[in-house]
Amino acid sequence: MTLIVITPAEILPDEVRLWEALFLTGLQRLHVRKPHASISQLSEMLASLPSEFHSRLILHQHHKLAEDFKLGGIHFKSFNQSEELPLNDVDLSRSRSCHSFQEVLDNYASHDYVFLSPVFDSISKNNYASAFAADEIRAFFLDHPQINNCIALGGISKSHIQVCKELGFADCALLGAIWQGDAINPDIVSERFRNIQSTHNLTSL
Repeated sequence: MTLIVITPAEILPDEVRLWEALFLTGLQRLHVRKPHASISQLSEMLASLPSEFHSRLILHQHHKLAEDFKLGGIHFKSFNQSEELPLNDVDLSRSRSCHSFQEVLDNYASHDYVFLSPVFDSISKNNYASAFAADEIRAFFLDHPQINNCIALGGISKSHIQVCKELGFADCALLGAIWQGDAINPDIVSERFRNIQSTHNLTSL
């Protein structure tokens, strides 16, 4: 699989240019999570991104826009969120957030991939600690070798890439490691992603 980046929940100033910088650095899959954005706000953001990058975007909200803009896929929250509107595009990827091993078992086969979180202590959220012991994760994947599409999320930094591979995850999703801090600009996010990607490429996760 491939490294995934998830956007911050709040809209950052000139954020689409940050997305573009990540894509130009090599990012192949960006999850757009904007729980407070209206459909018009999100539509404006998508329209301002060069269309050559649209297929690399996965939407967490306002799923209809994924079809309108020919995006890469749609993402579902944990539990029983369904598509907001029936979508005709069968090529859209479907992914889901999971917060327990049982949720992974219930959803991995019906989705292209699933997130399990929080795997490590959060970088971006205070007092948001890991919910899983390393031995528990390793045992889960050993007991269920058919699960080859589970992505580690939560507190992922450069030092965790090799660890995630050894635990049995298919790949990692980044959030705080890319977006932490107030002085964010295209050069900063590009350098952060490039730095983590270099380790990722070496581990062949």
